[in-house]
Amino acid sequence: MKLALTLEADSVNVQALNMGRIVVDVDGVNLAELINKVAENGDSLRVVDERDSTETPATYASPHQLL
Repeated sequence: MKLALTLEADSVNVQALNMGRIVVDVDGVNLAELINKVAENGDSLRVVDERDSTETPATYASPHQLL
């Protein structure tokens, strides 16, 4: 899969995982805009809460996902 995305952020860290997955840590961006842009490309984005390590599948950003 190839995803092209122009992103303005304070910092971006990318780590490769197995099965073609990646982890991206982005600081200083509007999360709702990022989720919506990825979904427009037909891809999915998972929001992981570091406090309890739960994953929230996100296709389009809803207000409750951004709290």
